[in-house]
Amino acid sequence: MSMNSKIARSFIQGNQKQNRLLYIGLCVLFVFGIVIFSFQGSLMKYQQEESFKEYGAWSGAVYGGTKEIETFLKNEKSVESLGTMRVFENFSISSGDISAYVATVDQEMVKLGRMEMLKGALPKKNHEIVLDQQLLKRIAPDAKMGDQITIPILWSDGTMENCQFVLSGIMNTWSKNWSRGSYPLPAAFVSDQQVFSKNSSQVNHYFFLRMKRSTTQFRTWIAF
Repeated sequence: MSMNSKIARSFIQGNQKQNRLLYIGLCVLFVFGIVIFSFQGSLMKYQQEESFKEYGAWSGAVYGGTKEIETFLKNEKSVESLGTMRVFENFSISSGDISAYVATVDQEMVKLGRMEMLKGALPKKNHEIVLDQQLLKRIAPDAKMGDQITIPILWSDGTMENCQFVLSGIMNTWSKNWSRGSYPLPAAFVSDQQVFSKNSSQVNHYFFLRMKRSTTQFRTWIAF
């Protein structure tokens, strides 16, 4: 065999070894890429599931909104669903170290916020109330569904009033880890038909929305 043939054969054999190594390397990178992609997908799915458990399905919130903002959001094509909560500003439930806000809420907000009714239903009549389970334990631990309970109300002018309500439902403690700045989130809910002894027209409108094509992993809230 000539010297040139030996050199050519050696070169071809060397290239074959390099090609095999390159092929093996590419296969390893491909498998590694699949593992990383699967891990990232699983991690994102886990984060989304945990986020949904904690916060619900909303992806944005507006605290201290107005009717004009509500109308705009309802007409905005990129908004898939909108839940509304009206938090009363000029009174709160107060007794000792207990302090909780009262609000009205619509069904869409209940769904978006995963506000689970453990017993009963949302109030529909005057003097019906839903309390979250922690607040109920502290105010009326022995109360049962349909019982009349006394709710201590502290008005913004400093006066106290014991109001009588019928317990229509018990709700999970739904918002304990939610970001809300200085805006309070309620632990008690009354119906839109509720009439108080004093003017209760001072309310903060909270709007919670789910955008189209959005995940629930990241959330944004805006305060006005």
